[in-house]
Order: sequence, then structure tokens, then C-alpha cells
Amino acid sequence: MLFGTALCTVVSLSTPATAHAQAWNWQGGARATLEHNSNQALTVANSPALLTARLTATGRAGRQAPIGRSEGEAELVFDASRQAGRGDGSVLGRVTLNHQIEALRDSGSARIGHRRNRPIENARTASEAAFGTGEQDVTELALSWSHAFSERLSAELDTGRSRTRVSAPSAGQGYALANGSAGLRFRFSEITTLTGSLGRTRQRLDGNGLLIDIDTLRLGGSMTASETLSFRLDAAHSATTQVFTLRALVCPLPASFCQGGLVPFVLAEQVARSRRSQTQYNVSGQWRWSETSTFAARASRALTAGVQGVSLEDSHGLDVAHDAGPDTSVSLAWQQSRSTLAGQPGASAGRLQSLALVANHRLGERLSLLGQLQHRRYSRGTLDTGASGTVLSISLQYLGATVPLPH
Repeated sequence: MLFGTALCTVVSLSTPATAHAQAWNWQGGARATLEHNSNQALTVANSPALLTARLTATGRAGRQAPIGRSEGEAELVFDASRQAGRGDGSVLGRVTLNHQIEALRDSGSARIGHRRNRPIENARTASEAAFGTGEQDVTELALSWSHAFSERLSAELDTGRSRTRVSAPSAGQGYALANGSAGLRFRFSEITTLTGSLGRTRQRLDGNGLLIDIDTLRLGGSMTASETLSFRLDAAHSATTQVFTLRALVCPLPASFCQGGLVPFVLAEQVARSRRSQTQYNVSGQWRWSETSTFAARASRALTAGVQGVSLEDSHGLDVAHDAGPDTSVSLAWQQSRSTLAGQPGASAGRLQSLALVANHRLGERLSLLGQLQHRRYSRGTLDTGASGTVLSISLQYLGATVPLPH
């Protein structure tokens, strides 16, 4: 179990350029943040404003070796918050190890990681906002392999497993997730790439033992129309199967025997199965209309696994980024998301809208100042009028130089 608001370690390996392993190198950094959140839980009965001081320490280590390149990144964040005169603190974190190997025609990677976070703090979708203010621990393992048959055609295999545990107050339960997919990638021309894949995702929820299988056929393509314009389209057909247990008290004899107290009721269980077909898609585009300004748009419908089961998430958003000078950049992002539990058409739909303004100014070669203003509005169902909250934060970030580590 890892503790820390973000302890992130990444290890990646690729084919070395030398025959001998090189020494490890290291790059460290730190970030101090002060944040004011008017309604962290996004509830109609607004809770008192939350003031948080956050200290983040980061580090990255890397090495070139005969079997590949190793790289590690670590981040540790301490939170101290105050709300309605009461103080609190937390240490969350994330760690990830990634190993990559590349040959002439083949490449592969293995990644293992663990993180402990609070999803609602950086929620981008309605299903993440529905999680509540609780914390989650996620352990992940992923493997991938790719083989190039030619300069145009390649095959890809991916598989992974994860385990999520949640803590109160969260609106859901822990679950285990496993997935695998096989696909082809074809470079149709210099500007167009086509993809296709078959995959399965399996989720098992703790507590009620609900088992969910998602079989997906996905087709997609991307095109770089010019130096300033690019877009991508993916479409998928998914079949979702849910296996669950129905429990009920039944009378082994005619009902009058049990109703009269002569024979006790017994608990009977029956395994039931439901199947539903759904369509997913992902459309995105980016246009760089000048040397300093970029516009991006996206829309998607996706099945996502979460603490309440599989959700059908519809989202769309717009992003505008502008470089105001050699040391200053500004971005504006708008996002809207709607989430319903898959296979339950009558279930209430959560909705999340957010608008974020971010400004970044470089004070020096390794020192920068970051400010963010975000407004979010979330409703939990049709009859819920919604609750809103505003987050204002300012951060001072330092990124150290890369130095060799002693042997």
C-alpha cells in the first residue's frame, strides 16, 4: 500500500544505442499550491469552503541499458486543509513502473502501478463526480506487444488487470477489472492511418458479486489534413453481458404452510443474465490557426468501469490554447458529461459541466507560476436541480536539472 497524494514512478525500457549500461541520472522538482474550493463535494446543501495547502515533491530517474532504457518518476503530495474551523491532512500517491523493449520489427512493454487519489478533485466526467469525496486505491498491471509486418501494416496485443478499493464516503464499492484486445494498424497513406481491434473487458464488483463482460469491435482512423489541421474518428459496437444473483425468500411447500408458521421460508438464489448492445464513438479534431493559438474539439460516447458498475458516458468539450509570449501561456477548457449506468435505461443520469481557465508564466529557467480558476456544476438526477462549486488555485513550481547519480 502506498501513501502519498501522488507517488508516481514510471520505468520505460527501449533498445539501447550502446552495448553497456549507462549510469542512472536523476531530475527532481517541487510544487507548492494554495487552493480554495467553495463546494468540494458538489452537493446542493453547500458545505463550507475548503482551503488547502499542498506540497508536492517530484523526482525522475533514468538509465540506458543493453536490454533497454529504464526511467523512473516519483511524485509525493501532502495536503493540509481547513474547513469550518477544523483542520485535516492527507497523504495520497501514485507509483507506476513501465518496461519497454524495441527491436527491428517488434516492441513490447510491461507496466505495473499503484495510486491512491481522490477522484472528485480532478473529475472530468459525471461518473467520477458521482464517486463522492472518498479516496480510492488502484493497483494496475498492463502488458502490450506490437509487430510490424511491413512499413504500413502492424499488429498489436494488449492485456491488463487492475484492482480498485474504495474508502468512505464514496458512492460505490471496490471492483476488479481485466481486459485484453488484439488489433491491426494500417498506414493507408502519408496522412491517413486506419485501425481495427477486438477486445473484452471484465469487471467484478465487490459485495454483490456482479459480473460484467464487455465485448467490443472497434474501427477507427486518423488524418493529418495539413500542418495545422488534424482529426480522428473511432466507432465501436459493444455487447455488454451482466451476470448477477437474484435472492428471495420462498416456501418449499404451498404458501399457506409458511404463512401459518408450520414450515419456515428458505432463501433461494438464482443466477440471472442480461445482454445489451451499445454503440461507442470518439471524434476529435485540432486546428492550429496561428503560430501561437490552437483550437481543439471532441465528442465521445464510451463505456467506462467504475465503483457503481459500467457507465455509459456521453461527453463533449472545447479547448483553446494561446501562447501570450515566450514565457506565458493561457488555456480555456469547457467540458460537459452525462453518465448513466449501462443496461439500466430508467436509471437517473448524472451531469457534470466544467469551465476552466489556466495561466502559466515562466519566472526563470526552472521556476514557473501556475494559476487556475475552475467552475463546476453537477446534478445527480432528473429531479436534482444541481450544485455548483468554484476552485481557485495558485502554484509555484520548480524543476531541477538532470544530474548523474553516483554508481
